[in-house]
Amino acid sequence: MTLQGQLTPEDEAEYHDKAFGLLIPLLTLRPVPSQDAALLATSVILRMSEQFAELAEDAQHHLNGAFSLFGNANTKWSPSRLDVGGTAFWIYLRESLRLCFLNEQTCQFNLDLIEYDLDPLNNLDEAWANRMTYLLARTCNICWSKSGSRSILQARIDQLQDLVEVWQDIVPETYRPWYDHQKPTDVFSTIRYLSTWHVIGWQQFFAARVMLAVYSPNRPTDGSMSEVNQYLHSKILAPARALCGVCMSSPDVGSNINGTHLVAWCGQFFTGREEQRLLVNHLVEFMDKTKWPNKTCFERLQHIWSGQRKSWVEA
Repeated sequence: MTLQGQLTPEDEAEYHDKAFGLLIPLLTLRPVPSQDAALLATSVILRMSEQFAELAEDAQHHLNGAFSLFGNANTKWSPSRLDVGGTAFWIYLRESLRLCFLNEQTCQFNLDLIEYDLDPLNNLDEAWANRMTYLLARTCNICWSKSGSRSILQARIDQLQDLVEVWQDIVPETYRPWYDHQKPTDVFSTIRYLSTWHVIGWQQFFAARVMLAVYSPNRPTDGSMSEVNQYLHSKILAPARALCGVCMSSPDVGSNINGTHLVAWCGQFFTGREEQRLLVNHLVEFMDKTKWPNKTCFERLQHIWSGQRKSWVEA
């Protein structure tokens, strides 16, 4: 109901207060709150409500609350854990990734608490999406960490690039698009999948590829213009355009919530006017339809493209 704008601000505040009133006692009455599946699910639902505010107005209270619960659960979180608690955790991690991209910051959650598995026999769609969520979180940590030399950074990027490519190579055949077509007049391809989990997984895959190419110390900068241009188009723009195709082809609200910050961050490298126009239109139309806070994203894009802003996050 909130997505359709059918609740008044007063009703939203009333329901929020009631949910919060039920949540607080659970934190004190449960012997181990971090192992209460209903409590974990409640925390990410409250965070989803909290996200309907632009970045400058986002207090992040429920995100930090969820962080404390999941980080103190005394358990390893596996991509294959699909019970209520496990599903809530992976929702929380994707919610955290949104702030990573908006702020160009590392993931607040300790990724050592995730037990990464890559079992091709486990063909559950959700598990494969969770695996790419983990790899994208690691990408954020590597690319936006302030520590390490160029050689260390490149070694980490190479290692992660291998993991991302392995994911691409061994996902089930059902994960491949059932339709992928681009007319000569189309800017982005139309790419459709059988499941929204496939959409989320490939969104994150293409975003990871863009980031790894952008932050690679070995990217050509001093070579010929032809070499630099080829790298830009094949390693950065090609996956960024594929990401836009995946997101813009999906009518699913949930997958687009997980994708808007990804397409916005990757879209900053577009120089074509039609690419820029379509991306901004997508962000604005999704915001008008769902009230999802995309204003920060499309304003940053417009300022970058016009030269008024030098980078996604300015000092």
